[in-house]
Amino acid sequence: MTRPRAPLAVARAGIALAVQALPHRADRDRYGRELVAELHGLPVAA
Repeated sequence: MTRPRAPLAVARAGIALAVQALPHRADRDRYGRELVAELHGLPVAA
């Protein structure tokens, strides 16, 4: 059953594309973690 995983793969690809525009590695990492947390409905760690 690959169908439920397809939207997640597309979302992760979108995150990867969005974070490339950020200037610093730490900013890219933080932004990526925040988006993944939002996708899973988890609280964002500080």
